[in-house]
Amino acid sequence: MTGVWALVLLASCGQGEASDFPRAVDPRLKLELFAEAPQIVTPVGIAVDARGRVLVIESHTHFPPPDYRGPQGDRIRLLEDTNHDGRADKVTTFFEGLQATMNLALYPDGSIYVATRSEILRLKDLDEDGVAEVRESLVKLETPGNYPHNGLSGFAFDFAGDVYFGMGENLGADYRLVGADGTTLRGGGEGGNLYRCDRDGKRLTR
Repeated sequence: MTGVWALVLLASCGQGEASDFPRAVDPRLKLELFAEAPQIVTPVGIAVDARGRVLVIESHTHFPPPDYRGPQGDRIRLLEDTNHDGRADKVTTFFEGLQATMNLALYPDGSIYVATRSEILRLKDLDEDGVAEVRESLVKLETPGNYPHNGLSGFAFDFAGDVYFGMGENLGADYRLVGADGTTLRGGGEGGNLYRCDRDGKRLTR
């Protein structure tokens, strides 16, 4: 387990004492500041690709105040350490315009799976320029429930390549969850659930 590193992103850095900041209590782990405001704000999900680039969801749509001056949609930011000093020095936008974005994960083929409150998406950067050109909708949640963070969220992939994701209690509202092949699951009021589909959003099961 030696040589294990923890990557930390801080949205803001106050003037408190050193004891106020996160610290590793396991001697095998090391915490280092990689990026902070204004490079990144309100981060809610993170993934690291095969090139060591860090993808972060920047949330701007979760109950913003009336005078909020940030973007109207959430963004996925791409952070790179181009001079190899351990800090992000290049920040670009990989994808933007989503609402109530909850999580993202890197699939083995390099595509990015994203969960918003109401949709599971797959993003692809085909020309590897750091910007996703392809957006595919794999699973949609149809429901009157609209609280930002009790819908779809979270990912895991198994050795067969299937995709697992969760859904919160959705305010107890009725819902339809529809896969890419039209498979439809219904429910409402039963609490949270765990779902599985194939990599293309087909064969949806609970």
